[in-house]
Amino acid sequence: MAQYEIQKYSDKDISDKLKTFFTTIDWNSFADQRYFNGYTTYFNFQYHDFLINCEELKELRNLIISKLDDNLSFDSIWCTRMGENSFHKAHDHAGQIVSGTFYVSLPDNSSPIVFKEGDEYIDYNIQEGDLLLWPADIIHGVPLNKSKTFRETISFNLNSKIETNTNTF
Repeated sequence: MAQYEIQKYSDKDISDKLKTFFTTIDWNSFADQRYFNGYTTYFNFQYHDFLINCEELKELRNLIISKLDDNLSFDSIWCTRMGENSFHKAHDHAGQIVSGTFYVSLPDNSSPIVFKEGDEYIDYNIQEGDLLLWPADIIHGVPLNKSKTFRETISFNLNSKIETNTNTF
């Protein structure tokens, strides 16, 4: 990917499978409330092992690698639910090559993802079922979610196969 190039893809078949998969997540066991009314699985390594062995996520991986470079591998993956009035502060994923998010559920009034360009943040138009990929060093975040229903995503980082730890897929 060229520097600061953001790519968007959609795949209805994978989208339907990932929506079904998302309903199987035991949020009470595998997720932490990491911010107001927002939950994520990214600090639970037991759940990480479940995620990397999930067939639906292997299909997502294959789609991503087909769009990019087969010398990349997942370094980390996590699921997120953002309730009403939750947000995710601006950050980057320095040390990775590509970051991305698959949008499982985007109810009405869901927050967009925003990317920093110069001194301002630009909304990126996303829809439920979209897969968004971007260079990991771009600063991004999620503004206040106004939806009364959870905004649900699967996010990940990719790195070169040489630099990726052995616990990935």
